[in-house]
Amino acid sequence: KDRFGNQSQHVEAFDEELTWECFLCACCALGPEFVDFSRLSVTGFSMGAQAVWAIASLKGSLLAAAAPMAGRARWDADVMREPEGEQRVAAQLGELPIRSYHIGTDDTTWRWTDLYWLAQVRGFPLEPAVSVVE
Repeated sequence: KDRFGNQSQHVEAFDEELTWECFLCACCALGPEFVDFSRLSVTGFSMGAQAVWAIASLKGSLLAAAAPMAGRARWDADVMREPEGEQRVAAQLGELPIRSYHIGTDDTTWRWTDLYWLAQVRGFPLEPAVSVVE
């Protein structure tokens, strides 16, 4: 039940393929007059940020950028255990501009290990550049 006492089904995760297809259908319906298909980007907050990471890991080569906010990468353990799974994800995220936003006191929406893995895939140093906004 939700906070109002209504019976509701809890959603564990987005269906990334279905979300992507819905996104593309909406873009196609709008047409090239309103959509620049070379600049498609995804962003989301919290659970939507998990979807951003998941969509980027599947379709990153088709995106111009990804900006997850307050949501960690929920790397699909099954995909990462497949023989070439990690390489497929790395290929999708390798060149994709990603701007991940989190608050420093929130220790549940991001993990350094995810960012270290991505830095390693891209050949970056493991110590991240941190910007402090006051």
